[in-house]
Amino acid sequence: ADSEIRYHIINSLVDNIRFPNRHTLFFSQLVLSLFITDTTDAKREQIARIIVERLLAHDPHPWGLIITFLELFQNPHYKFRPQFHYLLQLVESSLHILEKRKAS
Repeated sequence: ADSEIRYHIINSLVDNIRFPNRHTLFFSQLVLSLFITDTTDAKREQIARIIVERLLAHDPHPWGLIITFLELFQNPHYKFRPQFHYLLQLVESSLHILEKRKAS
């Protein structure tokens, strides 16, 4: 139940990361600070998952979401790359499963 509530809260925060303004900057920095201050992998993974899902699913992508993802990915302070590699493996395995289901 806690992870579901956390998922909805993080989704609500990410909903506010849109176009260039102070509102977006506030929520972008809030999400980034949650990512860096939380030491549990499950919570960090959930934040990363929500951002990556948004970038994979919704088009056009909000400017603020792209900037937040780039900051998370490029800044070594967040140590995101190893986790992102794991997320890519999950996405790849999910796509293979869907491809197999579609073929049969």
